[in-house]
Formats: sequence, C-alpha cells, structure tokens
Amino acid sequence: HYMKLIGYYRQRFEHYGHGTAAQAIVGLGGQAFMRAKSQDAVSEFRPYFDNAPVYGHGPSLEDFTEQTPLTAALARDVPLARDVRRPGPSAASAHRLSAASRSQAV
Repeated sequence: HYMKLIGYYRQRFEHYGHGTAAQAIVGLGGQAFMRAKSQDAVSEFRPYFDNAPVYGHGPSLEDFTEQTPLTAALARDVPLARDVRRPGPSAASAHRLSAASRSQAV
C-alpha cells in the first residue's frame, strides 16, 4: 500500500501545480510493531491499538494496517525505504551521488 499512497501524493503534487508527478519527492513514514511471528506481533499489539486514543475505537487493526503505513508483522514483511524507488532520471542521479559519497569516504 506504500506505492499506492506515494502515487496518490505525486498525483496531488501535480494537481496543485507544483510540478509533474515524476518531479515530486515523496517521503512517507510509518509505524511498525515486529515480532518473530506475525501472529505474535498482531496479538501483542492489538490491546495497545484497541485502547490507544490515536488508534482505538475506530477501524479494526486489520483495516488500519491495510489503509495506512502502520504494520504489525514479521520484520521481513516491513518495507524499507530502499525498497521504494523514485521513478525517472532522479533515481540514477541519486545512485551516482551515493556512489560518489562512498568513494570519497574511503
């Protein structure tokens, strides 16, 4: 669902005249509660979720994790920033900058 949210934010960036969707730099944060087994993560996090003023008394934990960046799962199921790529030529530029930084640090 991260890519869906990022696509939406890029679309709105363009809609409001800030530039093209491909030019939008989108940052997306989230919350994660992780355990060795995803069912343990869900069962341990659910009481907190159900009673927290910011989360509880609204959508179910399952609906909330489907529609937002909140994740209760195995660590390997949590998306990392490096897994989300920005489309267009800027991705290549970022890679070149990263490689240049690494070569200067040595």
